Amino acid sequence: MKKFMKLFGKSKTKSTVTADDQYFDKPASKNGKKFGMYGNHSVPDFRQTYKHKFQDAPPMPDVPRRLKPSLAAKLPNEILAKIFTFVAPHVANESLYSDEEILHSVNGCVLCDTRDLAHIALVCLKWSRVAQTLLYKNIQLERVHYCGREEQLDELRKRRSRVIYTDPDTIDTAAERMDLLIRTFGLNDDLANYTFFIRLQYMTRESCKNVLTSLVNVPLPNLRWMDLPDGFYKDDPACQALKAIMYQKCPDLRRMRWTEGSENGFLGLSIDRPWSNLEFIELWKLNVEEDQIAGVLATLPKIASVGIQELPWVTSRFLSPGIAGKRPLLPPLKSLSISKCEKITYDSIIAYISSPAVQQTLEHLTLKEIDFPPHLIYQILQKLPYLKTLRINAPRHPP
Repeated sequence: MKKFMKLFGKSKTKSTVTADDQYFDKPASKNGKKFGMYGNHSVPDFRQTYKHKFQDAPPMPDVPRRLKPSLAAKLPNEILAKIFTFVAPHVANESLYSDEEILHSVNGCVLCDTRDLAHIALVCLKWSRVAQTLLYKNIQLERVHYCGREEQLDELRKRRSRVIYTDPDTIDTAAERMDLLIRTFGLNDDLANYTFFIRLQYMTRESCKNVLTSLVNVPLPNLRWMDLPDGFYKDDPACQALKAIMYQKCPDLRRMRWTEGSENGFLGLSIDRPWSNLEFIELWKLNVEEDQIAGVLATLPKIASVGIQELPWVTSRFLSPGIAGKRPLLPPLKSLSISKCEKITYDSIIAYISSPAVQQTLEHLTLKEIDFPPHLIYQILQKLPYLKTLRINAPRHPP
């Protein structure tokens, strides 16, 4: 009988686990473990609360308090923009010079800094607006990373070439990045309005003329400076499409250059007036007369800097002060550069800077290959109280 009870009788120590116990994480005594769908963090057991008719319901859990906005969210956009420039220092460069003309003062990798600034734009909506303005204000397209990441990317390109059978050396990364930029502007027209400067390396702008034409055709109404191929300044037929589009869709350019062979383009500036906001113009090896240059300068109300180099038809009369009742040929400027102009003498330069209007405005003066006696530099310093930089490269006189 005892053997029969052991086989078919119920054990008092054995516990059973129901489906409700598994859901509500009700402990069962088996090796000190709990049986439940969610472990120790499952739904609490409120079944016993409603057994009695007049028993109160359990209290509701506390609602989590709303987090207070951080102090960074209260900063004005101007302060945020200033802080973000330390992440990507190249966006603060607003000069009208290319990297070949000035020393590269920004340390670090431009592409990595741009990537970090793009990550900042993903933090919140307010930061996104400020960061996007900086990202597209000063666009600098580089071919390679100037850091250790370029080696990693080179290995990835080689792996990809094994799959799609392409030579990694033939991949033009700069052209691909410009294509992506054109696609971004096509999807969002407002971003094109943020662009003020586009900086390209020499090989990039010389080999991607067709892509540059497509980029300018977006359009870019607020573009002030863009690195252009040398043929653009010479009226090269290969750059005529690019120049025609910039005439129409980039009216806010601030700097332009005309070199040998572009006399018609320069003289047509006073008739068509495509870039009335020009502030800095350069004339190199042009066969134009002084009165023609003065006529073009008269149509540019914001002109502040002029650079002339190897102009055979320009004489000292170009720097002579205006006669009473007449405007001088060369207006008062902030920056003046004269290089290799044999017919411009030292006396004409002194006569130009003796004008009271010039003395109040001229800040930068550059004289190269001019017959200028070195011992008379003090006369320039006396007449220009607001002068900041003075560069003189005079030929050596025999003793």
